[in-house]
Amino acid sequence: MIANYNEEIKLDPEDSELYHARGDCYFRIGDYDKAIADFDKAIELEPEDSSHYRMRASAYKEKGDYDSAKGDYDSYIREMTKTIQIQGEDVSGYTETDWEMYSDLYLGRAFIYHYGIGDYDRAIKDYDAAIKFLPKSNKTCDNAKFFFNLETENEYWSSLSVAYNNRGAAYHYKKGEYDRGIEDYNEAIRLRPTCAATYLNRGYAYHNKGDYDNALKDYDNAVRLCVDYEIDFIDKDKIYWGKDELENIIGRLETMFESLGESADGYYYRGVHALFNNDGFAAKTAFEIAAMYDYKDQDKINQHLANLQYRK
Repeated sequence: MIANYNEEIKLDPEDSELYHARGDCYFRIGDYDKAIADFDKAIELEPEDSSHYRMRASAYKEKGDYDSAKGDYDSYIREMTKTIQIQGEDVSGYTETDWEMYSDLYLGRAFIYHYGIGDYDRAIKDYDAAIKFLPKSNKTCDNAKFFFNLETENEYWSSLSVAYNNRGAAYHYKKGEYDRGIEDYNEAIRLRPTCAATYLNRGYAYHNKGDYDNALKDYDNAVRLCVDYEIDFIDKDKIYWGKDELENIIGRLETMFESLGESADGYYYRGVHALFNNDGFAAKTAFEIAAMYDYKDQDKINQHLANLQYRK
């Protein structure tokens, strides 16, 4: 593919999209320096296209050069803000794509502040801005692909759900404001109720508060309502908020089901714990024993057993 783009660029060296496309290929194979060089050229040829800046920022982020990544977002946000200020209150000419672009830039910079630089107050301000503009767009966010290792369109979070989830994480994990974080997780779940990572975040916040009943419910939700939960956390190295938190949840689940003893609840949460460890056989056995003990919600057991059939 790169060789094809090399030939096309020789024929049309002024086409920014060719440099962008080749840069994207370099990005995907981890050659970030060559990717950045191609995005540099794409920006030189077409400086008004924000996708070049976003991709270059992503390449800088992968290199760990967070200041340069932030710089790309800063410069383009500044230019778009000037345009909006010139138009004043009359933004009727802005299309859904324009609003998506503007909010996407704030969301991208928020990621850098949050997960790269560690400036959580500024991250929250950028999440606020992204949320302000995102309702004008119901499209998905390219950044989600790069930050959550997603491959297909059906796996993308909506931009608004990403913003609420990540703002909740900033409040919860970094500022210790558990109730404020839970409010944002609630909204993220309302927008996208099948993303395991958000349930994990909210469950962890409940656990931090000492609300163990709701924590258990959310750990269960993560693997019961999200049939494709593996996308979010089966590979612990891909959990964006860190594999240590997932290991802590697994350890907490073990302590909790042990405290429930040889009961219906105890076996039910043994099954949930087994799913976190990707042990389908142990999960099936535990759920069946919970059913024999007349677990209070047979529908949940049936849902888990149906999911296990689906995964085979």
